[in-house]
Amino acid sequence: MRSIRLAVVAAVLPLLINPASAAMVYSFSQTGPTIATGTDYGPDGPNDVFTTGSFTLADQLVRAPYYLGADTNAPSAEAPAPPPGLLNIFFATFDRGRAVVGDLPRFITPNPQPSNGQYYSFGLRGTPGALFPTGTVAYNDSESNTDLVFGADGRVSGVYSTDRGGPCFTSGACTFTGQLTATHIPNLRPAAVAVPEPMSLALFGMGLSALVLVARRRSAG
Repeated sequence: MRSIRLAVVAAVLPLLINPASAAMVYSFSQTGPTIATGTDYGPDGPNDVFTTGSFTLADQLVRAPYYLGADTNAPSAEAPAPPPGLLNIFFATFDRGRAVVGDLPRFITPNPQPSNGQYYSFGLRGTPGALFPTGTVAYNDSESNTDLVFGADGRVSGVYSTDRGGPCFTSGACTFTGQLTATHIPNLRPAAVAVPEPMSLALFGMGLSALVLVARRRSAG
């Protein structure tokens, strides 16, 4: 499948044919406010827009050299499938009661009309001995988009922009930083990997996190 660009070293491939239940969950937490650079549609400075998410890798990939990637705007004539070793991925950015979401189906389903402005892509690269992968994640629903860059130490930098107006209006209007946390799960149930979490439950959880984060910011202020 051309839309799924995948390279894994030969030593790792046999382990992925029948992956063990163990996995590593990388959870993203935004560690600072989303900062607007200032536009005619909103003031500069902190605002309540925030991003959260996670991705899960098969345990055999961790600390090994690999590359996992997908680009929905790349041409493909085959049915979509997640790259071996990527068990789940979900990111969302919340902006004034609305979320722009990138989940596993969106990241691996080719876009039939690339000109519509929608795209979902990621590229995660592992290096020998390194706990955190480096790479990028981007998701755009044609109205709003978030771009994330992962560093080797787990630090994340992000940019959010939207056509909906407000402080993040236009490209590159808002920036933020965050940190990945790696959690090892020794007995991840296969059913939990094979069946994605319902979007409603995922958004509920993310929304609850948003309320807690906003409340903390306001009480701190």
